Amino acid sequence: MSQKQADSPWSVQVGGGHYKNAKIQPAHFWLANQLPGAESSVIKYVFRWQSKDGIRDLKKSRHFIQLMIDAYFGPSAFASPRVANADFQWAITPEHFCTENGLDVAASRVICLVCHCESEAALLLAIRTINAMIDAHMSAQPEMDGRTTQELSVGSSCADTLRAQQAIYVAINRLEDFDEVLREPGRINAAYVEYERERVSRTLAYLRDEARA
Repeated sequence: MSQKQADSPWSVQVGGGHYKNAKIQPAHFWLANQLPGAESSVIKYVFRWQSKDGIRDLKKSRHFIQLMIDAYFGPSAFASPRVANADFQWAITPEHFCTENGLDVAASRVICLVCHCESEAALLLAIRTINAMIDAHMSAQPEMDGRTTQELSVGSSCADTLRAQQAIYVAINRLEDFDEVLREPGRINAAYVEYERERVSRTLAYLRDEARA
Protein backbone atom coordinates (compact mmCIF):
# COMPACT_ATOMS: atom_id res chain seq x y z
CA MET A 1 0.00 0.00 0.00
CA SER A 2 1.40 3.36 -0.98
CA GLN A 3 2.12 5.80 1.84
CA LYS A 4 0.69 8.54 -0.43
CA GLN A 5 -2.82 7.01 -0.56
CA ALA A 6 -5.24 9.85 0.17
CA ASP A 7 -7.22 8.12 2.92
CA SER A 8 -4.17 6.69 4.72
CA PRO A 9 -2.57 8.08 7.91
CA TRP A 10 0.48 9.00 5.79
CA SER A 11 -1.56 11.77 4.15
CA VAL A 12 -2.11 13.46 7.53
CA GLN A 13 0.26 15.49 9.69
CA VAL A 14 -0.69 17.19 12.93
CA GLY A 15 0.96 20.58 12.46
CA GLY A 16 2.91 21.56 9.35
CA GLY A 17 3.64 19.60 6.22
CA HIS A 18 7.37 18.86 6.45
CA TYR A 19 6.74 15.10 6.80
CA LYS A 20 3.70 14.32 4.68
CA ASN A 21 5.09 16.14 1.64
CA ALA A 22 8.25 14.02 1.65
CA LYS A 23 8.76 11.35 -1.01
CA ILE A 24 9.70 8.93 1.78
CA GLN A 25 8.56 10.02 5.22
CA PRO A 26 10.99 9.47 8.13
CA ALA A 27 8.41 7.32 9.94
CA HIS A 28 7.93 5.17 6.83
CA PHE A 29 11.69 4.69 6.64
CA TRP A 30 12.27 3.74 10.26
CA LEU A 31 9.20 1.52 10.57
CA ALA A 32 10.10 -0.35 7.37
CA ASN A 33 13.58 -0.99 8.78
CA GLN A 34 12.47 -1.49 12.43
CA LEU A 35 15.01 1.05 13.67
CA PRO A 36 15.42 1.78 17.40
CA GLY A 37 14.10 4.99 18.95
CA ALA A 38 17.40 6.87 19.18
CA GLU A 39 18.28 6.33 15.52
CA SER A 40 14.72 7.20 14.50
CA SER A 41 14.85 10.43 16.50
CA VAL A 42 18.12 11.50 14.86
CA ILE A 43 16.59 10.92 11.43
CA LYS A 44 13.48 12.91 12.31
CA TYR A 45 15.34 15.94 13.66
CA VAL A 46 17.99 16.06 10.92
CA PHE A 47 15.30 15.63 8.26
CA ARG A 48 13.17 18.53 9.47
CA TRP A 49 15.65 21.00 10.96
CA GLN A 50 15.50 23.48 8.09
CA SER A 51 11.70 23.48 7.95
CA LYS A 52 10.84 23.39 11.67
CA ASP A 53 12.98 24.21 14.72
CA GLY A 54 16.34 25.00 13.14
CA ILE A 55 19.40 24.69 15.36
CA ARG A 56 17.31 23.32 18.22
CA ASP A 57 16.51 20.28 16.06
CA LEU A 58 20.20 19.80 15.25
CA LYS A 59 21.08 19.93 18.94
CA LYS A 60 18.35 17.40 19.71
CA SER A 61 19.74 15.05 17.08
CA ARG A 62 23.25 15.48 18.50
CA HIS A 63 21.99 14.59 21.96
CA PHE A 64 20.43 11.34 20.72
CA ILE A 65 23.75 10.41 19.07
CA GLN A 66 25.47 11.04 22.40
CA LEU A 67 22.94 8.70 24.02
CA MET A 68 23.75 6.08 21.38
CA ILE A 69 27.48 6.39 22.10
CA ASP A 70 26.88 5.88 25.81
CA ALA A 71 24.45 2.98 25.32
CA TYR A 72 26.51 1.14 22.68
CA PHE A 73 30.13 2.01 23.46
CA GLY A 74 30.27 3.71 26.88
CA PRO A 75 31.84 2.30 30.07
CA SER A 76 28.49 0.85 31.13
CA ALA A 77 27.18 -0.02 27.65
CA PHE A 78 23.85 -1.83 27.91
CA ALA A 79 22.75 -2.18 24.28
CA SER A 80 24.11 -3.27 20.92
CA PRO A 81 24.06 -1.28 17.68
CA ARG A 82 21.01 -2.34 15.71
CA VAL A 83 22.37 -2.36 12.17
CA ALA A 84 26.09 -2.91 12.61
CA ASN A 85 25.49 -6.51 11.45
CA ALA A 86 26.69 -6.88 7.86
CA ASP A 87 23.86 -9.36 7.19
CA PHE A 88 21.15 -6.80 7.87
CA GLN A 89 18.87 -6.31 4.88
CA TRP A 90 17.49 -2.80 4.39
CA ALA A 91 13.88 -2.48 3.27
CA ILE A 92 14.81 1.10 2.27
CA THR A 93 18.48 2.02 2.41
CA PRO A 94 19.53 5.24 4.19
CA GLU A 95 21.20 6.39 0.99
CA HIS A 96 17.98 5.95 -1.00
CA PHE A 97 15.98 7.75 1.70
CA CYS A 98 18.33 10.75 1.57
CA THR A 99 18.52 10.87 -2.22
CA GLU A 100 14.76 10.59 -2.74
CA ASN A 101 14.11 13.41 -0.30
CA GLY A 102 16.81 15.67 -1.75
CA LEU A 103 18.73 16.03 1.51
CA ASP A 104 22.02 17.91 1.36
CA VAL A 105 25.42 16.27 1.80
CA ALA A 106 25.80 17.07 5.52
CA ALA A 107 22.33 15.84 6.52
CA SER A 108 22.76 12.72 4.39
CA ARG A 109 26.12 11.99 6.01
CA VAL A 110 24.69 12.22 9.52
CA ILE A 111 21.75 9.95 8.70
CA CYS A 112 23.90 7.33 6.97
CA LEU A 113 26.53 7.30 9.74
CA VAL A 114 23.85 6.88 12.40
CA CYS A 115 21.88 4.22 10.52
CA HIS A 116 24.90 2.08 9.71
CA CYS A 117 26.40 2.75 13.16
CA GLU A 118 29.63 0.92 12.40
CA SER A 119 31.64 2.24 15.35
CA GLU A 120 31.94 4.90 18.02
CA ALA A 121 34.23 6.81 15.64
CA ALA A 122 31.43 6.91 13.06
CA LEU A 123 29.01 8.37 15.60
CA LEU A 124 31.61 10.94 16.67
CA LEU A 125 31.98 11.93 13.02
CA ALA A 126 28.20 12.38 12.88
CA ILE A 127 28.42 14.73 15.87
CA ARG A 128 31.22 16.70 14.24
CA THR A 129 29.15 17.02 11.09
CA ILE A 130 26.22 18.38 13.10
CA ASN A 131 28.55 20.84 14.84
CA ALA A 132 29.73 22.03 11.43
CA MET A 133 26.11 22.40 10.28
CA ILE A 134 25.33 24.50 13.37
CA ASP A 135 28.44 26.64 12.90
CA ALA A 136 27.61 27.24 9.24
CA HIS A 137 24.06 28.26 10.11
CA MET A 138 25.19 30.52 12.96
CA SER A 139 27.79 32.16 10.74
CA ALA A 140 25.16 33.12 8.18
CA GLN A 141 24.02 36.73 8.34
CA PRO A 142 21.14 36.79 10.87
CA GLU A 143 17.89 38.67 10.60
CA MET A 144 17.01 41.26 13.24
CA ASP A 145 13.39 42.05 14.15
CA GLY A 146 12.23 40.53 10.87
CA ARG A 147 14.38 42.88 8.78
CA THR A 148 17.05 41.68 6.38
CA THR A 149 20.71 42.58 6.47
CA GLN A 150 20.26 44.82 3.43
CA GLU A 151 17.50 46.78 5.16
CA LEU A 152 19.71 47.33 8.18
CA SER A 153 22.87 48.33 6.32
CA VAL A 154 22.01 52.02 6.14
CA GLY A 155 24.96 52.99 8.27
CA SER A 156 28.24 51.62 9.55
CA SER A 157 26.89 51.34 13.11
CA CYS A 158 24.16 48.88 12.03
CA ALA A 159 26.66 46.82 10.06
CA ASP A 160 29.07 46.75 13.01
CA THR A 161 26.28 45.71 15.39
CA LEU A 162 25.16 42.93 13.09
CA ARG A 163 28.69 41.65 12.66
CA ALA A 164 29.31 41.63 16.41
CA GLN A 165 26.04 39.81 17.04
CA GLN A 166 26.98 37.20 14.45
CA ALA A 167 30.34 36.61 16.17
CA ILE A 168 28.64 36.23 19.54
CA TYR A 169 26.12 33.71 18.18
CA VAL A 170 28.92 31.53 16.79
CA ALA A 171 30.93 31.79 20.01
CA ILE A 172 27.98 30.91 22.24
CA ASN A 173 27.20 27.81 20.20
CA ARG A 174 30.78 26.56 20.26
CA LEU A 175 31.27 27.23 23.96
CA GLU A 176 27.95 25.56 24.82
CA ASP A 177 29.19 22.47 23.00
CA PHE A 178 32.47 22.51 24.92
CA ASP A 179 30.73 22.97 28.29
CA GLU A 180 28.38 20.08 27.57
CA VAL A 181 31.25 17.78 26.65
CA LEU A 182 33.29 18.52 29.76
CA ARG A 183 30.36 17.80 32.08
CA GLU A 184 30.55 14.11 31.13
CA PRO A 185 34.06 13.50 29.77
CA GLY A 186 33.84 9.77 30.47
CA ARG A 187 31.33 9.20 27.69
CA ILE A 188 33.70 10.25 24.90
CA ASN A 189 37.24 9.45 23.89
CA ALA A 190 40.31 11.61 24.21
CA ALA A 191 40.35 12.44 20.53
CA TYR A 192 36.95 14.10 20.77
CA VAL A 193 37.99 16.09 23.85
CA GLU A 194 40.97 17.33 21.88
CA TYR A 195 38.68 18.21 19.00
CA GLU A 196 36.49 20.31 21.31
CA ARG A 197 39.54 22.08 22.72
CA GLU A 198 40.53 22.96 19.17
CA ARG A 199 37.03 24.37 18.55
CA VAL A 200 37.40 26.67 21.57
CA SER A 201 40.81 27.83 20.37
CA ARG A 202 39.33 28.63 16.97
CA THR A 203 36.46 30.47 18.66
CA LEU A 204 38.86 32.67 20.63
CA ALA A 205 40.86 33.40 17.48
CA TYR A 206 37.63 34.26 15.65
CA LEU A 207 36.56 36.70 18.37
CA ARG A 208 40.00 38.35 18.44
CA ASP A 209 39.84 38.84 14.67
CA GLU A 210 36.36 40.36 14.96
CA ALA A 211 37.52 42.69 17.74
CA ARG A 212 40.40 43.94 15.58
CA ALA A 213 38.16 44.42 12.50
